[in-house]
Amino acid sequence: MFTCASPRAGVAGDVLPGWLGWRGIRFHDLRHTHASLLLLAGVYPKIVQERLGHSTVAITLDIYSHTVSGLQVAAACRYDEMMEAFENPQKKSAKCRQKTKTRS
Repeated sequence: MFTCASPRAGVAGDVLPGWLGWRGIRFHDLRHTHASLLLLAGVYPKIVQERLGHSTVAITLDIYSHTVSGLQVAAACRYDEMMEAFENPQKKSAKCRQKTKTRS
């Protein structure tokens, strides 16, 4: 929490102090950015839920799952790699890894 003269410092609708150089950014915007970046980094949703204080992981996923657009592609590629490895354990597939890197 930021220390400043206002007793309401850090309340969700408050704009951050101008001296930070972030004009027009609310404290709550930082919360959303924090959650989105954690999910993009592959942090388990349950951990993000706990950090945000949501009562269930479903709430966290309902709010933030749309921010991670590449999850469906990544999941499909990982499944494809697992099936290829199951069918041919000697063959290593880079096909999906390449697709996932180009979408980032």
